[in-house]
Amino acid sequence: MIQVKSEQQVLQEGFQILLSNMEPSAVARYAQSKDLQCSLCHQSGLLEYE
Repeated sequence: MIQVKSEQQVLQEGFQILLSNMEPSAVARYAQSKDLQCSLCHQSGLLEYE
């Protein structure tokens, strides 16, 4: 059976992977460059500034 993840789950998993391999400031810069102004970014404290 194929399990379909929600968009929020996929984004959270992606950010966990990025944070495990990159500095938080680099992840924040990446997110901003891709215009990923999502609630997950703000919840994690990465994008407190705009």
